[in-house]
Amino acid sequence: MKPTDFDNWMIAGEKSTAYRLFCESVYQAAGGCQYNMVAPDQRKALLAALPLTEDMTVLDAGCGTGWMCRWLHEQTGAHMVGMDTASAALEIGGNQAAAKGAENIRFVWGDILSPPFPPATFDAAICIDSLHAQFFKQLELPVKSLAGVIKTAGTMAIFFNALISDDSEKQRLEGDKTHLAEALSTLGLPYEYKDLSESDKGFWLACRAAMQELRELFIADGIEDIYIAGWNEAEQALDDISSERRRRYLYLARIPD
Repeated sequence: MKPTDFDNWMIAGEKSTAYRLFCESVYQAAGGCQYNMVAPDQRKALLAALPLTEDMTVLDAGCGTGWMCRWLHEQTGAHMVGMDTASAALEIGGNQAAAKGAENIRFVWGDILSPPFPPATFDAAICIDSLHAQFFKQLELPVKSLAGVIKTAGTMAIFFNALISDDSEKQRLEGDKTHLAEALSTLGLPYEYKDLSESDKGFWLACRAAMQELRELFIADGIEDIYIAGWNEAEQALDDISSERRRRYLYLARIPD
């Protein structure tokens, strides 16, 4: 999705009653619209795997409107910096953080391939579904860029969907053989991972059910195009899952000494 398309989706979603109700149903969290694939139990898995404290500074690479920045700050007190190339989404995030008086959350325009920060700026970084093998010919490039702005002994937490188009690629679905695992190994970054595939299936079933229930309201809000795109995305994801062409993981990669 192009940054301008993402901006338009964010702007329309923020104004829509249907999308807000959809988010409350699927993500089980009030206080803003969410635009990622992180189900409630996946948020808890992230929090358990990445213990953050109020003296830490954390980068959210590909933050969108910054919902996860605000949530992580509320849960841990950590200083959050959201980075994205979607300008309107960043503006929404900044306005929402300001409205809540969240002084320790800021938003910066930046590309994941060249983050606008000095080396070793952050204690940790999260990257939610922004590292797609279909977008990057070599995942080593964005992973190396992110690793470069994290302090020694810091951590990258990466949500990643392993997708294949042919049964001959099935080994690529295994957690230690995905394109991301290969990139981490090539860069000498030790990692561990958690399989979230069952949660992923539940997430898309919840999306489909909520969209079906709210269909008429989506149309009334004038965002039938978002409804159709979301419905098709859910159907495709569920088809990939049932055909064993998709698995979802949370990777924790450490920055070595």
